[in-house]
Amino acid sequence: MAEGYSPTSGMKSAARRALQWKKEGKRGGTRIGLTRANQIVNGESLSESTVMRMYSFFSRHEVDKRATGFNSGEEGFPSPGRVAWDLWGGDAGFSWSRQKATSIKNKRTNKMATSVWDGAFLGALGREQAAASNEEVLVDLEEENDEPLEPEVVDTPATVETPVVEEAPAPAENVVTTETAAPVETPAPVETPAPAEVPAEVPAEAPAEASTDAPAEATTEPTA
Repeated sequence: MAEGYSPTSGMKSAARRALQWKKEGKRGGTRIGLTRANQIVNGESLSESTVMRMYSFFSRHEVDKRATGFNSGEEGFPSPGRVAWDLWGGDAGFSWSRQKATSIKNKRTNKMATSVWDGAFLGALGREQAAASNEEVLVDLEEENDEPLEPEVVDTPATVETPVVEEAPAPAENVVTTETAAPVETPAPVETPAPAEVPAEVPAEAPAEASTDAPAEATTEPTA
């Protein structure tokens, strides 16, 4: 029968406080976190895999303790990280799970060393260890994929809507048809005869000047 581990009174106080915060509408935590808090408050015996899961959660989320609002008296207390932290048992749960996880790892190591002298036991233990390792991996994946109960609200500056400028339609481009027009035959150039040479102008003779003298009268000689 697998060994179980009982939560401490400090873990119960933290989990009970976190459940009250959730009733008041505080943000933080996941569905698995709520389940864990109820297990702790009810004093249920927690399995080795659950203990390892708790230690994994606290190790990953210890950084949340640096955020403003994690400690009492700070603005925004309790922060979503503080609510989630206490759902798993708070600081008491972290110390407890770390101690138990170390004990569990040492026990598994000792079993592995002892099994060297017993091949049959080694095979059985090897399958047990593989199953336990796979379970822890699946547990970690489940924790990573578990969605928060409420989406984190991030204050972002309001965006200014930019008026949409309607672009003028582009002028229709001349559509070039794929049909190729038959080439137009260009008539052969007609040779223009060279202009006949024009002889140089001969200066016209000046007309004989009319004599001013009166014409001589013809004398008619009488015939004999």
